[in-house]
Amino acid sequence: MYNFKRSLNVNKIGLPVAILLVIAVLVSLALAEGGGNVMPPTARPYGYSLNDMTLKMALFQTSGNNPTYYPQTPFQVLYMNFVAVPPTRSDISCPAPNGGTGDLYSGANSFVVRSGTPFLVPLWSIDDSPPVLPPFPYDVSLAGHYFFDSSLVGGRDFEVIVDGQSTKLGESNVGWAMTPTDQPLLDGGGHGIVLLGVFLTPMSVGTHTVTIRGQLAGAGLLTYFGLNCMAEDYSYLVKVIPGNSGK
Repeated sequence: MYNFKRSLNVNKIGLPVAILLVIAVLVSLALAEGGGNVMPPTARPYGYSLNDMTLKMALFQTSGNNPTYYPQTPFQVLYMNFVAVPPTRSDISCPAPNGGTGDLYSGANSFVVRSGTPFLVPLWSIDDSPPVLPPFPYDVSLAGHYFFDSSLVGGRDFEVIVDGQSTKLGESNVGWAMTPTDQPLLDGGGHGIVLLGVFLTPMSVGTHTVTIRGQLAGAGLLTYFGLNCMAEDYSYLVKVIPGNSGK
Protein backbone atom coordinates (compact mmCIF):
# COMPACT_ATOMS: atom_id res chain seq x y z
CA MET A 1 0.00 0.00 0.00
CA TYR A 2 1.38 3.39 -0.96
CA ASN A 3 1.05 6.81 0.49
CA PHE A 4 0.97 9.07 -2.54
CA LYS A 5 3.42 11.64 -1.16
CA ARG A 6 5.95 8.93 -0.34
CA SER A 7 5.58 7.47 -3.84
CA LEU A 8 6.44 10.88 -5.26
CA ASN A 9 9.58 10.93 -3.17
CA VAL A 10 10.72 7.58 -4.55
CA ASN A 11 9.78 8.40 -8.17
CA LYS A 12 -15.43 1.11 23.34
CA ILE A 13 -18.06 0.29 24.91
CA GLY A 14 -19.16 -3.28 25.67
CA LEU A 15 -21.53 -4.96 23.23
CA PRO A 16 -24.72 -6.71 24.36
CA VAL A 17 -24.27 -10.44 24.85
CA ALA A 18 -26.59 -11.22 21.94
CA ILE A 19 -24.47 -9.17 19.54
CA LEU A 20 -21.30 -10.85 20.80
CA LEU A 21 -22.86 -14.25 20.14
CA VAL A 22 -23.78 -13.21 16.60
CA ILE A 23 -20.21 -12.02 15.98
CA ALA A 24 -18.86 -15.32 17.32
CA VAL A 25 -21.10 -17.29 14.96
CA LEU A 26 -20.11 -15.15 11.98
CA VAL A 27 -16.41 -15.51 12.79
CA SER A 28 -16.83 -19.28 13.11
CA LEU A 29 -18.53 -19.45 9.72
CA ALA A 30 -15.82 -17.29 8.15
CA LEU A 31 -13.12 -19.57 9.56
CA ALA A 32 -14.92 -22.65 8.32
CA GLU A 33 -15.03 -21.25 4.79
CA GLY A 34 -11.45 -20.01 4.70
CA GLY A 35 -12.29 -16.52 5.86
CA GLY A 36 -10.64 -13.37 4.63
CA ASN A 37 -14.00 -12.11 3.40
CA VAL A 38 -14.18 -8.43 2.46
CA MET A 39 -16.52 -6.66 4.86
CA PRO A 40 -19.01 -4.04 3.63
CA PRO A 41 -17.66 -0.45 3.63
CA THR A 42 -20.14 0.41 6.39
CA ALA A 43 -18.90 -2.36 8.68
CA ARG A 44 -17.63 -1.41 12.15
CA PRO A 45 -15.67 -4.44 13.39
CA TYR A 46 -14.81 -4.03 17.07
CA GLY A 47 -16.45 -0.60 16.82
CA TYR A 48 -13.95 0.78 14.27
CA SER A 49 -15.18 2.40 11.06
CA LEU A 50 -13.00 2.89 7.99
CA ASN A 51 -12.77 6.58 8.90
CA ASP A 52 -11.58 5.63 12.40
CA MET A 53 -8.85 3.45 10.92
CA THR A 54 -7.87 6.17 8.45
CA LEU A 55 -7.09 8.37 11.45
CA LYS A 56 -5.28 5.55 13.26
CA MET A 57 -3.20 4.88 10.14
CA ALA A 58 -2.36 8.52 9.33
CA LEU A 59 1.08 8.77 10.94
CA PHE A 60 2.05 5.21 9.97
CA GLN A 61 1.14 5.86 6.34
CA THR A 62 2.88 9.21 6.10
CA SER A 63 6.02 7.94 7.87
CA GLY A 64 6.67 5.40 5.10
CA ASN A 65 5.29 2.57 7.27
CA ASN A 66 7.78 3.17 10.07
CA PRO A 67 7.06 0.53 12.76
CA THR A 68 7.30 3.23 15.43
CA TYR A 69 3.93 4.54 14.21
CA TYR A 70 2.17 1.20 13.68
CA PRO A 71 -1.33 1.66 15.17
CA GLN A 72 -2.41 -0.42 18.15
CA THR A 73 -5.82 -1.81 17.15
CA PRO A 74 -7.59 -5.20 17.07
CA PHE A 75 -6.50 -5.67 13.45
CA GLN A 76 -3.47 -6.98 11.65
CA VAL A 77 -2.66 -4.32 9.07
CA LEU A 78 -1.31 -5.73 5.80
CA TYR A 79 1.30 -3.26 4.60
CA MET A 80 4.33 -2.88 2.36
CA ASN A 81 7.67 -3.20 4.11
CA PHE A 82 9.65 -0.32 2.62
CA VAL A 83 12.70 -0.93 4.82
CA ALA A 84 13.24 -4.71 4.65
CA VAL A 85 11.85 -5.45 1.18
CA PRO A 86 11.40 -2.27 -0.89
CA PRO A 87 8.85 -2.60 -3.72
CA THR A 88 10.19 -3.22 -7.20
CA ARG A 89 9.56 -0.38 -9.64
CA SER A 90 8.93 -1.10 -13.32
CA ASP A 91 7.27 0.54 -16.31
CA ILE A 92 3.67 0.00 -17.41
CA SER A 93 1.55 1.34 -20.23
CA CYS A 94 -0.78 4.06 -18.99
CA PRO A 95 -4.45 4.44 -19.89
CA ALA A 96 -6.01 7.62 -21.29
CA PRO A 97 -5.85 10.59 -21.07
CA ASN A 98 -2.07 10.99 -21.42
CA GLY A 99 -0.95 7.54 -22.49
CA GLY A 100 2.76 6.84 -22.32
CA THR A 101 4.38 4.84 -19.54
CA GLY A 102 4.10 5.02 -15.79
CA ASP A 103 5.41 3.42 -12.62
CA LEU A 104 4.30 0.03 -11.30
CA TYR A 105 5.31 -0.93 -7.77
CA SER A 106 5.24 -4.64 -6.96
CA GLY A 107 6.58 -6.99 -4.29
CA ALA A 108 5.53 -9.04 -1.26
CA ASN A 109 5.41 -9.09 2.53
CA SER A 110 4.45 -11.86 4.97
CA PHE A 111 2.66 -12.02 8.32
CA VAL A 112 1.99 -14.65 11.00
CA VAL A 113 -1.18 -14.17 13.05
CA ARG A 114 -3.28 -16.10 15.53
CA SER A 115 -6.65 -17.47 14.48
CA GLY A 116 -9.49 -15.05 15.06
CA THR A 117 -7.45 -12.01 13.99
CA PRO A 118 -9.29 -9.60 11.64
CA PHE A 119 -7.43 -7.54 9.05
CA LEU A 120 -7.23 -4.04 7.63
CA VAL A 121 -5.92 -3.86 4.05
CA PRO A 122 -4.94 -0.31 2.99
CA LEU A 123 -4.36 0.11 -0.74
CA TRP A 124 -3.40 3.75 -1.26
CA SER A 125 -3.56 7.05 0.60
CA ILE A 126 -3.39 10.70 -0.43
CA ASP A 127 -3.12 13.67 1.91
CA ASP A 128 -2.89 17.45 2.01
CA SER A 129 0.81 17.80 2.80
CA PRO A 130 2.31 19.97 0.03
CA PRO A 131 2.18 19.59 -2.90
CA VAL A 132 -1.60 19.18 -2.88
CA LEU A 133 -3.84 18.38 -5.84
CA PRO A 134 -6.84 20.75 -5.47
CA PRO A 135 -9.56 20.66 -4.42
CA PHE A 136 -8.55 18.40 -1.50
CA PRO A 137 -11.70 17.10 0.27
CA TYR A 138 -12.23 18.59 3.71
CA ASP A 139 -15.51 16.75 4.08
CA VAL A 140 -15.90 12.97 4.30
CA SER A 141 -18.69 13.00 1.70
CA LEU A 142 -16.26 14.22 -0.98
CA ALA A 143 -13.37 11.83 -0.32
CA GLY A 144 -14.48 9.00 -2.61
CA HIS A 145 -15.16 11.35 -5.49
CA TYR A 146 -11.75 12.99 -5.10
CA PHE A 147 -9.97 9.65 -5.19
CA PHE A 148 -11.85 8.03 -8.08
CA ASP A 149 -12.94 10.88 -10.35
CA SER A 150 -11.03 10.70 -13.65
CA SER A 151 -10.53 14.48 -13.67
CA LEU A 152 -8.82 14.39 -10.24
CA VAL A 153 -6.78 11.52 -8.73
CA GLY A 154 -8.36 9.01 -11.08
CA GLY A 155 -8.25 5.79 -9.07
CA ARG A 156 -9.14 2.85 -11.32
CA ASP A 157 -9.16 -0.96 -11.39
CA PHE A 158 -8.57 -1.28 -7.65
CA GLU A 159 -9.22 -4.74 -6.25
CA VAL A 160 -8.39 -7.00 -3.32
CA ILE A 161 -7.82 -10.66 -4.17
CA VAL A 162 -8.02 -13.13 -1.27
CA ASP A 163 -7.08 -16.70 -2.13
CA GLY A 164 -8.08 -16.08 -5.73
CA GLN A 165 -11.41 -14.34 -4.97
CA SER A 166 -11.45 -10.75 -6.27
CA THR A 167 -13.45 -7.84 -4.85
CA LYS A 168 -13.54 -4.59 -6.82
CA LEU A 169 -13.33 -1.38 -4.84
CA GLY A 170 -14.99 1.99 -5.34
CA GLU A 171 -15.85 5.30 -3.72
CA SER A 172 -17.54 3.73 -0.70
CA ASN A 173 -14.23 2.06 0.26
CA VAL A 174 -12.50 5.41 0.82
CA GLY A 175 -11.98 6.60 4.39
CA TRP A 176 -11.28 10.18 5.46
CA ALA A 177 -9.78 11.78 8.55
CA MET A 178 -8.21 14.95 9.92
CA THR A 179 -5.40 14.72 12.47
CA PRO A 180 -5.35 17.12 15.45
CA THR A 181 -3.72 20.49 14.96
CA ASP A 182 -0.80 19.45 17.20
CA GLN A 183 -0.25 16.21 15.28
CA PRO A 184 0.74 17.02 11.69
CA LEU A 185 1.26 14.33 9.09
CA LEU A 186 4.84 13.14 8.72
CA ASP A 187 5.28 13.70 4.99
CA GLY A 188 5.04 17.47 5.02
CA GLY A 189 2.87 18.83 7.81
CA GLY A 190 -0.67 18.42 6.47
CA HIS A 191 -3.64 17.18 8.47
CA GLY A 192 -6.16 15.74 6.00
CA ILE A 193 -5.85 12.21 4.62
CA VAL A 194 -7.97 9.89 2.49
CA LEU A 195 -7.36 6.13 2.49
CA LEU A 196 -8.65 3.43 0.17
CA GLY A 197 -8.98 0.27 2.24
CA VAL A 198 -11.05 -2.69 3.40
CA PHE A 199 -11.60 -4.84 6.46
CA LEU A 200 -11.24 -8.62 6.12
CA THR A 201 -12.80 -11.22 8.40
CA PRO A 202 -10.47 -13.62 10.25
CA MET A 203 -8.95 -16.39 8.14
CA SER A 204 -8.88 -20.10 8.81
CA VAL A 205 -5.74 -21.81 10.10
CA GLY A 206 -3.31 -22.26 7.23
CA THR A 207 -1.63 -20.11 4.60
CA HIS A 208 -3.45 -17.46 2.58
CA THR A 209 -2.56 -14.96 -0.13
CA VAL A 210 -3.92 -11.41 -0.32
CA THR A 211 -3.08 -9.32 -3.39
CA ILE A 212 -3.84 -5.64 -3.93
CA ARG A 213 -3.96 -4.03 -7.37
CA GLY A 214 -4.93 -0.68 -8.82
CA GLN A 215 -3.83 2.43 -10.62
CA LEU A 216 -3.92 6.22 -10.39
CA ALA A 217 -4.43 7.87 -13.76
CA GLY A 218 -6.46 11.03 -13.21
CA ALA A 219 -6.08 13.95 -15.60
CA GLY A 220 -5.76 16.41 -12.70
CA LEU A 221 -3.14 14.37 -10.91
CA LEU A 222 -1.13 13.76 -14.05
CA THR A 223 -1.13 17.40 -15.13
CA TYR A 224 -0.46 18.80 -11.64
CA PHE A 225 2.42 16.47 -10.78
CA GLY A 226 3.76 15.82 -14.28
CA LEU A 227 3.08 12.07 -14.11
CA ASN A 228 1.62 9.60 -16.57
CA CYS A 229 0.27 7.02 -14.13
CA MET A 230 1.15 5.09 -10.97
CA ALA A 231 0.09 1.56 -10.10
CA GLU A 232 0.58 -1.23 -7.57
CA ASP A 233 0.44 -5.03 -7.75
CA TYR A 234 1.53 -6.28 -4.35
CA SER A 235 0.97 -9.56 -2.47
CA TYR A 236 0.86 -10.59 1.16
CA LEU A 237 1.40 -14.11 2.47
CA VAL A 238 -0.62 -14.64 5.66
CA LYS A 239 0.03 -17.66 7.85
CA VAL A 240 -2.67 -18.23 10.45
CA ILE A 241 -1.68 -20.39 13.41
CA PRO A 242 -3.98 -21.94 16.07
CA GLY A 243 -4.61 -19.98 19.23
CA ASN A 244 -6.75 -17.11 20.43
CA SER A 245 -5.65 -13.82 18.90
CA GLY A 246 -6.49 -11.97 22.09
CA LYS A 247 -8.14 -9.30 19.94
